[in-house]
Amino acid sequence: MTPKNLALSPDVFFFIRDRQLCLWEYVRHEQYEVSADHLKVLLDEAFAATRPDLVKELIDANILVEPAVAASRTPWSWDVLARIFHMGTSAVMTQGGLPDDIQDQAYLEYTAAIADSVPPDAFDYRRGEAVGSFSPSARASSARPPDVEALIRILSQRKSSRVYEKEPLALSELSDILSETFRYRPHDVAALEARGLATFTSRRSSPAGGSLQSCEGYLLALNVAGLDRGIYHYWSSRDELGRLNDLPAGYDLGACLWQQDFVKDLSALIVLTCRFDKMWWKYHHSRAYRVALLDCGHLSQTIQLLATAHKLQTWVSGAFYDTELCRLLSLTSDGSEQPLLVVGIGGHGAASSLKSHWKVLDAR
Repeated sequence: MTPKNLALSPDVFFFIRDRQLCLWEYVRHEQYEVSADHLKVLLDEAFAATRPDLVKELIDANILVEPAVAASRTPWSWDVLARIFHMGTSAVMTQGGLPDDIQDQAYLEYTAAIADSVPPDAFDYRRGEAVGSFSPSARASSARPPDVEALIRILSQRKSSRVYEKEPLALSELSDILSETFRYRPHDVAALEARGLATFTSRRSSPAGGSLQSCEGYLLALNVAGLDRGIYHYWSSRDELGRLNDLPAGYDLGACLWQQDFVKDLSALIVLTCRFDKMWWKYHHSRAYRVALLDCGHLSQTIQLLATAHKLQTWVSGAFYDTELCRLLSLTSDGSEQPLLVVGIGGHGAASSLKSHWKVLDAR
């Protein structure tokens, strides 16, 4: 087999670092220095025929692949920069994962190691001339509408928790959170028609780029009263849940979420995905990838505020193994829908960002 019947993998790009040509295979997250002879193998079929040893090295490194393999790679309708960012920042789960608490300990050690190098003014950054204080004590509350007072109270109560009491979540509480976050609401059609406008889209309580509602909500019901343990998809158009699968017996959810083992005590986990194919249909430039991330962030905050209003504990994270979570949710293999955030919901106990054995505060 020679490069004549092989193709360069679409999952690589070249760059120069310290006057050395390098290659990054960004799906496997592997980087290589490229010698002049390796480069010549890629460019010159006649030379490649004389160096089967180098050809084999390039095949073993997944740099040269069969054309059918290259053609089967995940379709991507934005430009290569967005693909590199998405695939290059996806987490790859190694076989066997990590033992419990290793991730926690490594994080604590890393946090302690950088504590003395916080950027200047990182938490006291001020520009311009002071014109007055907006501190709670300086703001009058007597004239505030009741809705504003209620929202301010909820905002003051929202914080991440990593300690849960395995308390069952009431189905009525969960339905409030899912419905008010994800259900479709009608536009003011009369107001649009009065301006000679029309729309085929729906809206939610959170903003969405192009009103495409590109994000979807999946529920992992772990301990919900009145709902079987399992994996569900929320049907926004019908304000209903669709059951996908059972949660596999003995499934290690903590391992899937980067060894964050406290998730086993959650009542529910909501996974926010993005339908990239919706974005690709309307927005052809990869700047829309930014909007997908923003859409997901808006929804996660809505979930957290609704849960906080119910006095429930919450936690949000982008730390998970992408391929494993896609498999768990039965997402299609073409990459057109990808998970971006997870939001955990627990019981009514006091929120705590610390686990009992932690010695360093996670400031998020």
